[in-house]
Amino acid sequence: MMQTRSRALQRYDSLPSHRSASRQWAVRGVQRLLSPPSDVLLALLDAGVVMAGAIALRVVADLLLLWFPWLWGPVVLLLCSPAGIAVVLANRLPQLSLLLGYRLLLIVLGLWIGGRL
Repeated sequence: MMQTRSRALQRYDSLPSHRSASRQWAVRGVQRLLSPPSDVLLALLDAGVVMAGAIALRVVADLLLLWFPWLWGPVVLLLCSPAGIAVVLANRLPQLSLLLGYRLLLIVLGLWIGGRL
């Protein structure tokens, strides 16, 4: 009985781990998505897109709250989610923490400007 179990464990250990392969694929995808732009013009375009997206999100959130005040809770979660995502990604991928902080600052500025419109 013990030999059969040890053989089964040996076969199981020799199999490739699908979980680690999918995790590595996901980490590489996130790193590729969050990689800093290589050109100054692309960096300015990236900053503009992030801020414009945050401004649009805030304007849409304000309109949703105007039309449906009972959606206050989900809207607050939606507006706070970029900070939570940045914290999780900074803990998982510390080499990207400066870039995440930069983009989070742009998102917060965009949400603030969108609230002033």
